[in-house]
Amino acid sequence: MTAHPSPAHLVERAARLLRQSGGLGGTERLIEDGISESADPSAVPAPASTPAITVSLSGRGLPAAGLVAGGGPALAESALEQAGLIAWRGKRSRIAEEFRIIQGQVLQTLLVADRAPGDASALRNLVMVTSTRPGEGKSFSALNLAAAIARYGQRHVLLVDADAKVHSLSAKLGLGQAPGLLELAQDPTRRADTLIFPTALDSLFVLPIGGSAEAALTGPSLPIPQVLAAIGRAHPGLLVVVDAPPCLGSSDPSNLAPLVGQTVFVIEAERTRRHEVESALDLIASCSNIALLLNKMQFTSSNTFGAYA
Repeated sequence: MTAHPSPAHLVERAARLLRQSGGLGGTERLIEDGISESADPSAVPAPASTPAITVSLSGRGLPAAGLVAGGGPALAESALEQAGLIAWRGKRSRIAEEFRIIQGQVLQTLLVADRAPGDASALRNLVMVTSTRPGEGKSFSALNLAAAIARYGQRHVLLVDADAKVHSLSAKLGLGQAPGLLELAQDPTRRADTLIFPTALDSLFVLPIGGSAEAALTGPSLPIPQVLAAIGRAHPGLLVVVDAPPCLGSSDPSNLAPLVGQTVFVIEAERTRRHEVESALDLIASCSNIALLLNKMQFTSSNTFGAYA
C-alpha cells in the first residue's frame, strides 16, 4: 500500500526514520490501514511495581484456552458491529483484507517468538494496542484485529478493554455497567472467568473495563499490568489483545510494555505529528516488538484492495 502524507504531518516518514535509526531498541514494523473511529482520553494509573498476583480461573471450558466465560450471555454480532466490527460476510472488502494482513503479521511475530529464546519476562501471548493520543482508532483496531484472529487465525482470543474512558469499547459493546478488569484488579481472588463474556464469534471473548470510568480516573492506582500478566500466564494458549489507553494520556502503556510480547501502535495519518510519535514510542520502548499501524489513510483505486466476490 502506498501512503501520500501531507507535508505538515510526517508520520509515514517518521515511522521509517525511527525504524532506520534503531534508537528505540526494539523491532518496529509499518502496517498501513485505512478506516477507524475516534476515542476519548483516559487513564488508569498503575504502580511501577506491586507484589505478584494470581488470578483465579476455571480449569474447565474451552480445550485450547482452558477458559469458561461466565460474565453473561454471548454478545450478538449486532453488538460487535455497533462497536465498530467491520462486515466480513459477502464480497471481500478492502478494510477486511487489510485486517487479515495485520492479523497475519501479528501471528507471524508470535510464531517467530515461540521458536526463538527470548525475554522470559515478556508474555508472548499478550498483544497491546495503543496510540499516541485519543481519536486515532486504537479501539476500532483492537476489536477488528481480535475478531480477525478469532475468525481466521485458529486461536482463541480474549479482547480486554483496559481503557477507562467515558465512551469506552465496553460501553459501545453494551457492557458499560458490567464488572470487569477494574473489579479484578481490586480483588484478584475474584474469578476472572465470571467476568468474561462470550461473543457470536466462537473463538472471541471480551473482558470489559468494569467499574466507573470517573472513579478509575480519580481513585487509587490499581495493579492492571499485573492482573493482565496473570491472565496471560494462566492461559498460554489464549491470545490476549489489550485495548490500552493512549501513551500520552496514561502511564499504563509504559507499564505494560515490558510485559507484552508485541505492541500494535496506531497512528492517524494526516494528523499525528512526528514529535508526538517519537515521544509516545519512547514510553513503550521496553516492548521488543512494535508494529506501527498507519490509520485513516486516503487511497486511490489503483493502490489498494477492491471488492472481490
